[in-house]
Amino acid sequence: MKEKTNSMYLQKVTLMGYKSIKDVVIDLVPGLNIMIGKNAAGKTNFLSFLDKCLSLNFEEMYFFSSWLEFKKGEDTIVLSSGKAFPPHHSMDDLLASKPQSSIKINDGKTKVKNGIVEKSDLNKAGARYKNIFIRHGLPSYYPIVDAPLSFSMGKSIFPNELLEIIKTTDSNFVNDLCFSLISSSFQFDNNTDPNDDFIRKMLSGTFSKLSELKNILTNFSPIKDIRLNENFNIHIIDNTETFIVSNLSFEFNIDGYWLPFSNLSDGTKRIFYILSETFDYYRLINDDYNRNYDNIQKIILIEEPELGVHPHQFKKIMDFLKEQSKTKQIIISTHSPQALNVLDKNDLNRIIIAYSGADGTQLRHLEQQEINKARAYIDEVFLGDYWLYSDLEK
Repeated sequence: MKEKTNSMYLQKVTLMGYKSIKDVVIDLVPGLNIMIGKNAAGKTNFLSFLDKCLSLNFEEMYFFSSWLEFKKGEDTIVLSSGKAFPPHHSMDDLLASKPQSSIKINDGKTKVKNGIVEKSDLNKAGARYKNIFIRHGLPSYYPIVDAPLSFSMGKSIFPNELLEIIKTTDSNFVNDLCFSLISSSFQFDNNTDPNDDFIRKMLSGTFSKLSELKNILTNFSPIKDIRLNENFNIHIIDNTETFIVSNLSFEFNIDGYWLPFSNLSDGTKRIFYILSETFDYYRLINDDYNRNYDNIQKIILIEEPELGVHPHQFKKIMDFLKEQSKTKQIIISTHSPQALNVLDKNDLNRIIIAYSGADGTQLRHLEQQEINKARAYIDEVFLGDYWLYSDLEK
């Protein structure tokens, strides 16, 4: 598996102080990383903690520390965060205090920022990334996919409903769609008179960028096409420059029938969620918002992609993730040895074993003797089958 050699990636993670994560240190590789382990090993806790640290979102975090090392060319960029128990302070003072973070660039010209670090500070330091956490199940708020979307727009009307969705939804795909719609609102100028044809053309241009997603769905899912529901409404307010779009939603083609998201099987919904969150719709938004997209690394965390999915479809999902990992860093947790079948004998360093020990969750890579043992069998049997009946996962 070959990834972009000059792109940034998360090289090492050290986490302490969140649920079962008492003291975990693990090295990661560019591209695909597969964390496999039994129930209650702490895989979800690790991904959740890592997502919080990448997002700089430390709500309900009290005593913890994190150390994230990003590798970018010859440079190492370190993002460290934490909140220690301050001596001689009351519990109220402790709960009111905010976590502190720092950024350090090891390039021979060490630069440090201490205090309250924001994503913009990371961007300036060269750690430009977009982290996405695909949890099991579906987003709790999934407008335009499982519920109709409505919004107002016009020359002098900013689409605040779309901005509110961006702040609220857990879906990266919906988030990017809303950004694209906001971007399309800039098409209006003093010479533009909103009318039905112009508005429909604008929406058509926005959603025409989904053609790449259609190809992905056709190749890796039971969904053969996706389109806007033709019954959406446009209401132009008389004597104003404002219009309202309502009942905007998707339909999905399954076995020749166009169906709303609610009529899809739970497994098909889950497959769509994984594929649509992972693919690069963000890259296709042609405006100043993403003009430096190629310099932004996607770090995608996926919790148990096999849940609710037929084994044949799960193989397709893993094939898709392996292909996507050529340009993204993807870290998945799984119970399924079948996930390992996408790896060849040179990819065994991508496996992370999660297990529970006396000190909580522990993570480790295969030892060299275990790698040698797996390589001896991988040409004759699937790695997943060998894993199931071997002693590699202790």
